Amino acid sequence: MKSLALVVAACALATSACSTRVPTDAELVTLLQRAGTPAGDANAPLDATAVQCLRSWSGDASLTKDLAPAVLADVSKARCRGTIDGWIADSKRNPGKLEFAQVSTPDVARRAMALLAAHQPAQAEHKTAAATPAPTAHAAEPGPAPEIEATLAHASDLCEKARTFIATDKSDVRLNRFVEYCSSAPAAGVRTSVDRMKADGDQAGIDQAARRVAHSNEVLEGLLRNHDKH
Repeated sequence: MKSLALVVAACALATSACSTRVPTDAELVTLLQRAGTPAGDANAPLDATAVQCLRSWSGDASLTKDLAPAVLADVSKARCRGTIDGWIADSKRNPGKLEFAQVSTPDVARRAMALLAAHQPAQAEHKTAAATPAPTAHAAEPGPAPEIEATLAHASDLCEKARTFIATDKSDVRLNRFVEYCSSAPAAGVRTSVDRMKADGDQAGIDQAARRVAHSNEVLEGLLRNHDKH
């Protein structure tokens, strides 16, 4: 009986250790890296939509306050979690068998945000973004497309925050260009194009638009975050 009790206690401890295990940065990069990046690349760029998903599931108000209401809607959260659950089930992305609860804590979500910022693609991408006011000039990396309505809603919120910022500080040229683009005809045309593609059943076109807007959101979030630090 004592032996059986020890075995049960050991199993309980093992289960507890598993549920509270904190993923390493390397595990987070492998799990959350963008589709199409080489396996084992320690500096692989992270999927911005996946990191946004962890924020939405973190339950921490400081991490969700900047997210669009559409991103926090149950349907959007369920969709993005489905994507991450699929990655968790992939032994190549998740060799350590992490669980969703272990990667969606506030602390881990913050680390994922830091890794997202630290693993930005090569400087050439930033030079391209700085050289043009239209953030859609750079093709987004392939990967699971984000939900288009939530992505567009988040873009609208970010544009409004950028407008509020430059109302009192116009020193950031790139931020000014983003705001100009937000108010431009091409930006307004994205909504029209998406509606037309929905009517035509063009899911591939919708996914492509969602990736472009998500990439633009990622760049604009980075600019706003840099000002928040000062």
